[in-house]
Amino acid sequence: MRMHQISGKMNRYIDNTMEIRKLSSPDIEKIGGADEYVQVSRVNALKIRKLSEENREIMKKVISPLLTNHLLLSDELGRAFNDFCEKLIDVYDMVDVDLPILMRVSERLLEDARRKDDPDYLVKQLDRNVIANYAMMNQFKRSTLDSYVWKKYHENGLKAADEILSFMDEKCFLKLHEEESRESVLITTRYFCTLYDNKETTAVEAEMIFRKLTLSYELAENPFYHEQAPNYDWNRHRIKALEYMGQLTENNNQKACSRELCSKIRPYLSTLLEIFDENPEQNKQYISRYSIQLLQIRTDYFAGMTDRESYKVQLAQLYEEWALEHNPVYAIYCYDLLPLEYVGILDRAFLTEQEKGQLDKFYHNAISFAMYNESNVSLSFFLEYFIQLLDTFIELPDCTHFDALVLRCFAALHPPSYIHAFMTAKLAGCLCTHLITICPNLFLGIFGCYSVEQIKTKKDSIIHFTYHAALMHDVGKLAMIETLLTCGRDLTEEEKQILSGHPQLGYHLVQDKKSVEQYKNVILSHHEWYDDPTMSDKGRVQEKTVIDLVTCASELARATEYLGDQVAVETGLKCAMKEIEKESGKRYGNFFPWFFKLPEVVADIQYLITEGRTQLYRETYIRAHEIATGREQTFF
Repeated sequence: MRMHQISGKMNRYIDNTMEIRKLSSPDIEKIGGADEYVQVSRVNALKIRKLSEENREIMKKVISPLLTNHLLLSDELGRAFNDFCEKLIDVYDMVDVDLPILMRVSERLLEDARRKDDPDYLVKQLDRNVIANYAMMNQFKRSTLDSYVWKKYHENGLKAADEILSFMDEKCFLKLHEEESRESVLITTRYFCTLYDNKETTAVEAEMIFRKLTLSYELAENPFYHEQAPNYDWNRHRIKALEYMGQLTENNNQKACSRELCSKIRPYLSTLLEIFDENPEQNKQYISRYSIQLLQIRTDYFAGMTDRESYKVQLAQLYEEWALEHNPVYAIYCYDLLPLEYVGILDRAFLTEQEKGQLDKFYHNAISFAMYNESNVSLSFFLEYFIQLLDTFIELPDCTHFDALVLRCFAALHPPSYIHAFMTAKLAGCLCTHLITICPNLFLGIFGCYSVEQIKTKKDSIIHFTYHAALMHDVGKLAMIETLLTCGRDLTEEEKQILSGHPQLGYHLVQDKKSVEQYKNVILSHHEWYDDPTMSDKGRVQEKTVIDLVTCASELARATEYLGDQVAVETGLKCAMKEIEKESGKRYGNFFPWFFKLPEVVADIQYLITEGRTQLYRETYIRAHEIATGREQTFF
């Protein structure tokens, strides 16, 4: 394949991936009604399938062979791969296209760079590797409870950063002849600290980061580096070094950031504000003034200079002003980070009416922002804080409930997941209605019912429970939206590992939320096999039949997601039912073979996945439109 063809295929992969994201979340405000939404979704589904097939072919024939071939890349191939890498992520605008592929390409280019006698090229690839590791660390940190997965990116990123920083030695610095590589070294003196942004940061590490950031800030006054990097944006350098100092007090690092350290940081934040005010029009492209104010009031609080009540008032006032911010990146701090700070200092046992109202406003506006923010812009950045907001969510009577918040977010960020949740719920509710009527003894034990008569008495409650448990079964996937959007290629082994952990993550998110806590066992177990001998040990045997129904419903919903292709729907249903019957007693409940032979059951399933699915798309449009226009009152 000729060089221009390879470059063209790589660019095509980028374009296809971005288009798939847009097609997955069509702009509600540009669609005239529910019927038009159904039609648009049908057309988009077919387009997505076609684009995905093309991307898989590009990955198989162009990209993967270059990644697995460990021969030194030619200059032309190196340039093509470098261009591809640059388009996979935009650091400044927080746009990421495909982080796992970025990681693999970055590693391949770094492998080549180590075999070349070119310090400038090595620094360039090390710099990109730091960025890739940082992005992957953040994505996987919120997507899994297994710290091993993201820690390896943390460690690899720090190794690459340390190698870059070795060039800060004046003799080594002079070996770099390109201005870009010298600037990369200077940027790393401040940027490295972002790799420590996690709840496991220690007090010793926090002090070390502060000292290094102080040295980075002081570089701006060093004549040697000024002379060697005359066009470097030293103003931006100072601003970012000081901003990162302030971020040491962020909610992730509060345990590590002592009162003494906060007191050391305070004067630097005053300096930051002074620098900003020297030229606010220019400097607002680097940082928001509101961001500086948040850093200041938070640091004052943790330094013991402000009491909790005053801090709450300051946060609420800042929120009202900040909400007018139009920059989507800085707005994320307002709608996600600031509420986290507010929630973190509340006394949950004694909430005032004012605090309850403030919380409800926070949660409502976070979803509205998600709806208006394009799904491919700042998505990882948004989710980084939003998942923490879900984890710390305070559920209040007569206010936003956890289940409604989750479903709204799915509707805003990834409508296919929202539709899958409701499709699974409708199917599970339908299956439960039939099964509890025909064979109520299968439900013995649930809700403390140990007789068929008790089951019949609580029939409606059990059906309601099954429906709503199914609605929440994939709540853990909310942290994995980027992976769900990766339908244009086969998943990496790591992505498969991440996705396999969504039941555990979902269980973690709901276990202390009153409106959904009762569904935690179904959420945790909906991918576990029927013949799992540890089921009873895990205390879930009473809900086993409901778990079986939700597992089956989810598979039926997944296998028939071919909107607009009736043949594919029918084929998917037949294959799924055949597989469920085949695995009956092993992966699936042992009652499905005879259950699926009942004409009334099959007829209801067929209706739900055809006419029912079309109606569900209409309902989805109505819900999404209500969220987008601020008219939404109730969600169910």
